[in-house]
Amino acid sequence: MQLINLSAAPSQQFTVGLNEHNFDITLRDVGGMCIMDITVDGDVLARALPVFPNQPVIPYPYLARFGNFVIFSATDDYPTWEMLGKSVNLYFLTPEEIAEAANA
Repeated sequence: MQLINLSAAPSQQFTVGLNEHNFDITLRDVGGMCIMDITVDGDVLARALPVFPNQPVIPYPYLARFGNFVIFSATDDYPTWEMLGKSVNLYFLTPEEIAEAANA
């Protein structure tokens, strides 16, 4: 599990290399809710995914073949942009880590 640093901003876009793939991530506030777009190696994986606390960001296992993201919230509150990088952090899990957690 790898921590991805976020800043408390209503919109942010960044590229990060994870598990031998390049992920382009966009996080933005839409009506008080965090929404995430994910592109992997130049291919759009998903757009406008709602971000829920302590749940996988990519809701379908077949789309998480490169790994998945989880927003951990210390308070279980729905993440807002003001919380990013403070009480709410973004983590990446490899497919192997996801399988290990499922079997635990």
